[in-house]
Amino acid sequence: MDKNERISYWLELAEYDLVTAKVMFEGERFLYVGLSAIKQ
Repeated sequence: MDKNERISYWLELAEYDLVTAKVMFEGERFLYVGLSAIKQ
């Protein structure tokens, strides 16, 4: 995997994480979001 592929992969994961966080935030699942951040 070259540098551009790694960057593209990271951006895909980051976008997925942001969408997931938005859905959980809008659903008021704050505790789950906090625990997920701590777990990682």
